[in-house]
This record gives sequence, structure tokens and C-alpha cells, in this order.
Amino acid sequence: MSPRVQWLTPSPLWNELAGKTDKGPFRSPALLRFATDQFMPELQSLLASKTPQNLRNYIAQPETWQDPAVGLEAASLLSAAVSSSAASGKNQAASPPPFKFFQPVHLRFYLVSASLVCRIPGLPDHQVQTNRGERTSFVLRRLRAKTGLSGVDLSVFNPLMVDEYAWLTSGNGGWSKVTGGGLADGEEKLPMSALQFGTNGSRRRLFTGLIPASRRQAYVAGREIQAATQGGGQNPPADDPRKIDFQRRVLDPWVELVDYINSFKNSIPAPQQTVLDQAYIGIAQASALILVDFANYLQQNLPDVWKVLNGSVHVDNLNTSWMKSARLHRPRCVFPRKIRRTRRATIGTPCAAFMSSHSAAR
Repeated sequence: MSPRVQWLTPSPLWNELAGKTDKGPFRSPALLRFATDQFMPELQSLLASKTPQNLRNYIAQPETWQDPAVGLEAASLLSAAVSSSAASGKNQAASPPPFKFFQPVHLRFYLVSASLVCRIPGLPDHQVQTNRGERTSFVLRRLRAKTGLSGVDLSVFNPLMVDEYAWLTSGNGGWSKVTGGGLADGEEKLPMSALQFGTNGSRRRLFTGLIPASRRQAYVAGREIQAATQGGGQNPPADDPRKIDFQRRVLDPWVELVDYINSFKNSIPAPQQTVLDQAYIGIAQASALILVDFANYLQQNLPDVWKVLNGSVHVDNLNTSWMKSARLHRPRCVFPRKIRRTRRATIGTPCAAFMSSHSAAR
């Protein structure tokens, strides 16, 4: 099975962001802000230097024309200032300014940037196979609070709180509500280009795309339109984001890890214990990180179950009425044939082993 691919933050930022408790920035593209129309040569020069990790100084931040701000250091200072204001009771200054895209005439240019990697140990770059129809692009989405909700923070994407709208290019353009997890029919796809950097043996590829901030008026004035459905049917119901999150964070990485070790053992001509031992070290680290993701998933989505697992609540006190309402009382998980044997072998592992792995990895 071909390894799945995933967008991550640009690789020069991995060392700094991968070690943080909040893995959201590490698993998300980065928005870069430049103050000159020579932003592409500036970016290429930075990546070709001996300190490509200085890309951190270009991360876009909320700013005003009077108080410009850019970079992760500015984000830390802003967070500290907000915390200090909140602690001193200055409620008016306890929130950062809203993020705003300035126009090119203001000498502001924004690039979305990310690394496209294979989800196997080492996170190697995925080679885009254009001969097979693979293309890299990004889309712009509008977020609106769901009907009946107010005071929703639209700077944080929460599918339970907000609706997504895609920009369709048909006619004069407009926004259409998205009901599934993929791209909408006729949605505008903005191109991304690849930049290579690094020396032999450590070369990496970075994908970037220009945010069309100059089209702000067209996006703001865009009307809401109804997307055409095939055959006159209704749009399919939206996928439960919790299931998507579990598939993405836990199940898929585990399947790919098992496939990776199987293919690795088959790729060497004869058993070589030293090579296998080195591979198993990486496998153990990756599996520990998957357990951490699973623990975080339970804490966020099934806190009552998590309390039972960590021993703070006895299992007899677990309220199971929510399982029926959530249709979780008879879960059915389809496991690929390759990992069914592994699943049967590990299904009886005591919770204490899981907890110790989580604590050690964290």
C-alpha cells in the first residue's frame, strides 16, 4: 500500500514546533508575511542560507499599520502582553488585534507554505507525480458561525461551531456552503509552486502559494450561491469531525506504521539484526507518538472514558447513556487484513501499559 501523504508546517520549523504540547501549528501550513515585492528571491535566499530555520521570523501575526508585527517571537510577546493585561484587570487590552490582510500597495505579501510528506518514519518528501495527474494547490474558505450560535471565535476552526463556504468560480463567483470533507464542485484552486533547498542528503522541498489579498473586495462582496448537485439530489450529510479526527490521528498512522515495518523487512535480502534494531527504535518512537495522539483525542472527545483509563474514576461510575445517543454502543472498525493479527494480540494490553507509554512519550 502506498504511504499516505500529509501537509505539515515547513520543515525548517519542525525542530521548534514539533516539541510543543500543541501540535496544531506543526500539523498546519504556515502563513508567511513579506514586506517587499521581491519576496520570492528573499525566500529563496533564506532557504539557501545556513540558517533556514530563520523562516520563523516571517510567520504572519496580527498587526496594525502603527504597530507592525511578524515572526514567532512577536507572537510570544503578544501572548505575554495579553496575559499580563488580563491578570492586571485591563479587559480592554486583554485581546490581540484581529488578523488583517494588508494590500500589496501597503507592501504586504502573504504566502501559504507547507511541506508535503509521506506519513512514515523520517517524514520524507512526497514526490508529486504529475504524470499521474497529481497537482498541488490550496483553497480559500469563509467561516461563519452555525445558526443559533453567537460569540464564536472564527480564528479557530471548529467544525462543530462554524460552517465552511467555498469560493466557486462559476459566473461572477460566490460562496457556497460546504457539506463534506473534500473540495466543492467548481471551487477555485490556487496554484502552489515548489522550492528545493538544503544540501545533498538533506534536500527538502517547500510548497508555497500566494494569497490573493488584492482580490479582497471581490471576496467580501461575493454573494452566497447554491452549489449544483448531481442528479438533482441533496448534498450528502457532513462527516462527523470526530470520526475524521480519529481516522487521521490514530487509525491511519497505525496502519501505515505496520505496513512500513512489513515492507522494510521484506526489502532487505537477509535478516540483519543491526539494521532491524535501528528500524525498531524508530517504530517504537512512532508508536509512542500515536499513543500520545490517541490519549489527546480521548481527553478532547471522550473525557469520561479518559478519566476511567487514567484511574481517576472507577469504570462503574461511567455513564454509558451517551453511547446510545452518539451511536457508539456498537462500534464497528474495519481493520486491514495486515493488522488484524496485531490488533488481536494487543487488544488485551492492560491500561497501565498504555498510560505508562503516554507519560513517557509526553
